[in-house]
Amino acid sequence: MIFSRWFIGGLGLVLPGMLWCQLPGGDTAASVSRQLDLMEVLAMSEGSAEAQIARHTFLASHWEYETVRKEILPTLSFSGTLPQISRTFSKTTLPDGRETFVPQFYGDYSGGLQLSQFIPQTNTTITVGTSLERLDIYGSERSKSYLATPFGIGISQSLFTYNANRWERKLNPIKYSAARQRYLQEREAVYSRAVELYFDLLMEQEAYRSAAEDRAYADTLHAMAKEKHAGGKIVESELLEVELNALQAGYEVETGYDRWQEALMALKDFLLAEDGVVWELAMPGRSTMPSLSVGKALAEAQANNAAYHEFRQREIEAEANLVQARTENRFSMEIYASFGLNQNAGTLAGSYMDLLDQEMVSVGLNIPIVDWGRAKGRINMARSEKEVELLRIGQEERDLEREIAVMVANFASQERKVEIARRSFEVSEKRLETEKLLYVMAKTDFSRYRDARTDKDSSLDQYLEALKQYWLLYYSLREKTLYDFSTGEKISVSFKDLLR
Repeated sequence: MIFSRWFIGGLGLVLPGMLWCQLPGGDTAASVSRQLDLMEVLAMSEGSAEAQIARHTFLASHWEYETVRKEILPTLSFSGTLPQISRTFSKTTLPDGRETFVPQFYGDYSGGLQLSQFIPQTNTTITVGTSLERLDIYGSERSKSYLATPFGIGISQSLFTYNANRWERKLNPIKYSAARQRYLQEREAVYSRAVELYFDLLMEQEAYRSAAEDRAYADTLHAMAKEKHAGGKIVESELLEVELNALQAGYEVETGYDRWQEALMALKDFLLAEDGVVWELAMPGRSTMPSLSVGKALAEAQANNAAYHEFRQREIEAEANLVQARTENRFSMEIYASFGLNQNAGTLAGSYMDLLDQEMVSVGLNIPIVDWGRAKGRINMARSEKEVELLRIGQEERDLEREIAVMVANFASQERKVEIARRSFEVSEKRLETEKLLYVMAKTDFSRYRDARTDKDSSLDQYLEALKQYWLLYYSLREKTLYDFSTGEKISVSFKDLLR
């Protein structure tokens, strides 16, 4: 390919490591450039803002998963009041029924340890604890006393109620699997965006190079035409046509330079790159890909795509909403029972002697009698919403499968389009070289050279666009299937490294 060849005055000039810049105002300068290929830019895209957002979104999902997973582990806590000192007046009732205000001056110290265990399968909470409280009375009649509870156990049980924790624990692994796969897909989406910006810059780069080449040659032809006109070999109209072509070529260089700089800035902004040098992009080829089959692509998508995990999550959520509607506003029961040993004494040691037992049992009932059909209405509504959600999931699944099948078919045809466009560009280059020589030798008119140049520029654009669509399809297929068909391996990353 001859993408880096420049024709200055009809001579081919290759500038390795330099990028020939036609600067505004007509001056030319050689700027030191950094040469990059597509794979290098894709590696740089892993540090882009979009890639970092994807990473932190996954980390938030990871810690949510860990929080829910660890809810079944016991918790140990300490609570206390160290101290509470109060000096005030409070209202009290005397033995004869009269009320009066009496002064109070006391200090209250308390502390306790509590070990709790939640059992999500049965919606049960078991609590074991120990506590100690000391009360000091200040004033003329000073005294102190202790209340010790060396051991206490309590059980709280909900019956016939909606167990939100049970459903949350059922959903949690599925949500986390979806988050992992969604992160991988977002990485592939970052690659697709990098590919798009890479080719946007490459197309503007090559368009600018082509415009500079055309301008250099147009200036050479203009100088030749002026000599021929002076010698009476061409008429003035042809001279004006050549001069107009040179002016238009200069305008295209000015416009191409601006568009090239804008595309360069867009790519650098996306990659968060601030190196201050010109980037010269290499022309990528095609990846070595085996023949793709729709069946293989669909199988990998069903196994890897986050959408299928999310479909399962939505099915469970719809079922949970129906169960919640069935259990709410129905008969339910709350049972609480506790047992402990405690003692009150004027000394700390005495409060742990001759312990007395304490028991408490509480049973709460909720029995709806008349609700005028509200509960039935909520159940029917939840049932209909579940059916709607299942239909939507089925439709979205079919849409995704159809999208993947179309992408596989388009990718196969895109490979052929790339080859046709490449060959067309090579032919157009040869034709332009031929027309240049024929025009210099006065064996063809200027319009044929101009048409050949236009066809070459159009063929170049067509080839670059075909390559761009090829690579976009390549990474779109990777995103949908999370499978690298070029290596035959599933796409994965080290999630342990992400958590560091």
